[in-house]
Amino acid sequence: MGQALRLIVEAELALEESQKKSNRLKSAWKSKIEEAQNGNGSGNVATSIVPSWLDVTVTKSGKEVTRTVHPNAHKVAVLNEIYDWYIEGKGLPWIARQLNDRNEPLWGLGKHKTSAEGWNVGSLHKHLTSRTVLGEYEPKTRQGTNAKASKGFVIPDYYPQVITAEKFNRVQAIRKTRTGWTAQGDLSFPNLFTGIAKCWHCGGSLKQNGMTKAGTVITQKNKNGTTRSHTIKTTRSYLKCGNALRRYKCDNKKGIKYEVLEAGLIDVLIYWMQKQTDFAPDSRVGQLMTSVAEQDRQIAIKRQALDQIVENLTAVFSKVLAQKASQLEIEIDADEAQRTRTQRELEIARGTASPQESLVELEAAKAAIHHEDAETRYAARTKANQALRRLIDKMQGDKAGFMHLKIGNALYLRFNPAGECIEVTPLNDAIYTGPNGEIDWHPDDPEDKEYEYVA
Repeated sequence: MGQALRLIVEAELALEESQKKSNRLKSAWKSKIEEAQNGNGSGNVATSIVPSWLDVTVTKSGKEVTRTVHPNAHKVAVLNEIYDWYIEGKGLPWIARQLNDRNEPLWGLGKHKTSAEGWNVGSLHKHLTSRTVLGEYEPKTRQGTNAKASKGFVIPDYYPQVITAEKFNRVQAIRKTRTGWTAQGDLSFPNLFTGIAKCWHCGGSLKQNGMTKAGTVITQKNKNGTTRSHTIKTTRSYLKCGNALRRYKCDNKKGIKYEVLEAGLIDVLIYWMQKQTDFAPDSRVGQLMTSVAEQDRQIAIKRQALDQIVENLTAVFSKVLAQKASQLEIEIDADEAQRTRTQRELEIARGTASPQESLVELEAAKAAIHHEDAETRYAARTKANQALRRLIDKMQGDKAGFMHLKIGNALYLRFNPAGECIEVTPLNDAIYTGPNGEIDWHPDDPEDKEYEYVA
């Protein structure tokens, strides 16, 4: 009995000591975070565990320990290279191969310092999405064994900034356009309209179907039992509704010739946008700016109401007013969190390339989308897909095999089942085509003798 009691007492004392140590650590961390929030860190950090592109210099003076961080020049150069490659249209598998081929060491700490796998999509994704490259630090608290939860605030300029805000936001904007991409080992990107072309009737994605590559020998039987063969001269395939192909809630089985559509659409876009000067600013940016302004107004109103309640409580305490003040504080915290999210969306939207920049990208990519070198071709096609995603608002195929496109707020295009452009119409005006299919053919031009009106 005495031994059992002694063990119980020792366990209680150990638990009490552990709790004291935990409280001291929490208090120390709280003090360090408050110091960083108040801007009193003087470039110092609370721990030697920092982003992998930073080095830490530790200085001891008695019991005082100072940790100063500074960028690692080589790693920062590689990090910027990764961002630049991604903006140029390179995929994460391609970037990983480049780094591994030149034996670039993988960055990390402790057990993550080295990896048998080398650079991979996961490690690159972390570098491209972490806001610590902007110098931000988001304190977190551990929940359970591994899970971490944000404390609900961000400390700016805690770390040295190593990526410009413009470059970071451009990458986030590009990431949003790359939904639906697959990391194929053979570097194939046959469908430039991945994530863009949809079915007019069910909204499903249009898939490239029935591809027959150039050089394929087709052998057929004659009625008399003999065979005949011919060689396919050009690659051919069709865009068809993926749902209809799987017989899922859609009967839009009509296809449009992909290769003719791809070449024709790129040519029409480049030709027209070189002449177009009235593309309006991105409406998404305007909407987000309006949202931020309205959220600021609502927060200001609630803060003013809270200040008035606090002033009244100072004069005469009221339980009802105290509850109202508490509710307002909760609402203000929620509104400020939403405002932060909206502001980040606005920064990303502003980082999206302009129509003119997208045109330059599309022109540069056009020359290499059929290049013999697989990596060059893949890079060009990924970049073309990014530019098309930014330029095309809607791209829908109907049951008659026609493709309808809305380009920004400026242009409507229509292609027939053969993939040929049969209509080019500004959304604010109609235009004319010439007898030989010339684009922007107009009767007011003295050189245009005959014309055909496009409805």
